[in-house]
Parts: sequence; C-alpha cells; structure tokens
Amino acid sequence: MNTPGPEISGGNPASAAPDSAAEPAPISGPSGMQVAFLGTGAGMSVTRAHTAISVRCPDGTHLLLDAGSGNSALRNGQALGLAADQYDAVLLSHDHPDHLTGLFFIQSHRAFINPEAAPLPVYGTAEPLRRLVNLARHSRLQVDAPAPGSAQNSVGREVLRWQAITPGRPLELGPRTMAWAFPVDHTPEAVGWRVECDGLALVFSGDTRY
Repeated sequence: MNTPGPEISGGNPASAAPDSAAEPAPISGPSGMQVAFLGTGAGMSVTRAHTAISVRCPDGTHLLLDAGSGNSALRNGQALGLAADQYDAVLLSHDHPDHLTGLFFIQSHRAFINPEAAPLPVYGTAEPLRRLVNLARHSRLQVDAPAPGSAQNSVGREVLRWQAITPGRPLELGPRTMAWAFPVDHTPEAVGWRVECDGLALVFSGDTRY
C-alpha cells in the first residue's frame, strides 16, 4: 500500500490500481467483494491519506472500515464515484484520530446529500465510541446533541447510532454479510475486523504494534 491516493480492487486486493490514472474509475469487477483503499497512511504520513477502506459485499452491503481524518475519505471516495450516503455502516478499529475523525465530515456530507438519510451505524469497542461522543460534543459538525447511544443534528434528527461491540461476537450487517471484531496488539480495546459474505472473507488488521 504505497500509493498516495485511492486504489481499487474488484475482489482481489492484489489487483489494486493507483489513482495516477487520468480518470479513476468507479469500483467495478467480477461479482465478489469490491474494495477501495481511500487512505493507507500512518498517523504522521504527509504523502498518504489516513486509513479508510470501502468494502462493497456481493449482497450490496457497503461498509467503511475506519474513517480516516478530515475530508480525505470523502475526496478519494469522490474520485471513485463513492458518495457518503452509500455507506451502510462504519466499522472502527480503535480510538486514534487518524482512524475516526473523518466520520464527522462523512456525516456532514451525508446530510448535505440526503437530509432524510437513516442514522449511520458506527460499530466499535467502548473506547473509540466514547472518544467520538466527546469529539462530537465539541466539533458540532452536523452533530449537535451527542449521547451515549446516538447523535442528533441541530434539528433533533438522529444521524449517527453508536453500536458497542464485543470482540468475537458476530454482527449481521446485511442480508448475507457478517462481521467479527478480534483483539489486536495496539492500544487498549483496539480490534481488527473480519467481514464475510457468500463464502468470501476480508480481514482488516487495523494498526498493530511496531
């Protein structure tokens, strides 16, 4: 993952193509998991966007693994034809800001595209969800009334729904899409994710100790 911008893969991460092409194409490929790397940079990277990965499963479920920071996931997603209102859920790996603070910009643009959009479920262990509640309380970026279970916008509409998870316990995220979190050696409560659909599996380690 040494490219500076978005990469795409139609069911085969090894086939990812950098965004150096003149016209980055929307995600396409054989039926299967379709993966787009919207950011792969470490926290102090100045050449790559922070971590965010789009995963579209064969049953149509569209997941975002981590949310990067700032508007980088939005910008790189736009280059690939991915809009903020397409995501069905966000799966967080841990509480570092380079992995989750982009969520509020994603939500802001999601509300701009579709003010009536359903609340976006955000799955994570307790610590990253606590961090998000605190950040939302101070940022007020289309999220004006955060609460332990959800966040509302300025007109009282629920826009984000916090979903605390237990590693190892399966989550049903779509008609045929399941996901499990598993502990990783990074910060307290950090996890990786395994996503399965129609016999295909994708594993995201998140950060690990180095």
